[in-house]
Amino acid sequence: MYQSKVKFISGVMRSGKSAQLMDEIGWEYNNGCLILKPSQDTRDGDKVVSRKYKHTYPAVLVDESNIQIVDLIHHGLGQFGTVFIDEVQFFSKSFIHEIRMVCFNEEINLTCSGLLKDFKGDYFESSEYLMEIADDFIFHKGECYTCGDMTAIHNALIDDKDDLITDGDSVLIEDVENHSHYETLCPECLRRYYD
Repeated sequence: MYQSKVKFISGVMRSGKSAQLMDEIGWEYNNGCLILKPSQDTRDGDKVVSRKYKHTYPAVLVDESNIQIVDLIHHGLGQFGTVFIDEVQFFSKSFIHEIRMVCFNEEINLTCSGLLKDFKGDYFESSEYLMEIADDFIFHKGECYTCGDMTAIHNALIDDKDDLITDGDSVLIEDVENHSHYETLCPECLRRYYD
């Protein structure tokens, strides 16, 4: 009997996790797959994108009130072998668990990509859940905004004075009007911000 697999591709921003997700989609795309994205991620609309590639993949935009997504997976049986979820950190643990159980029961693989922690260093609940249950967990480090080392493991929200922002909603999209932006930091440089 085939047992479905769960893969979680994580890492800091600009670390290559979306490029790896797109590689995984590319391997399955002609065989049939379902690609999901959270509707509240407004940066790229209904496309999965990566800075590495010019091409994109179309995705179904969903939110947690969209219970029809489970029906979509059931109706797609035989049409695809993998469900892909991009920007998984926007979803709750219970929503991801529900999709995981449908995939498990229908012998469909589940591959998710997203951030592990927010800018405060707290786990996103869906990402923490996936890290615990994944058959394959991959974490991409990034380039440190301050020193340039490829050891960055923290997402930091920086204001226009180059100060670290340490409070606010965990799910924040960069705010150009308030001059805040995300950068990645290695543990040593993050420590310097707090000193």
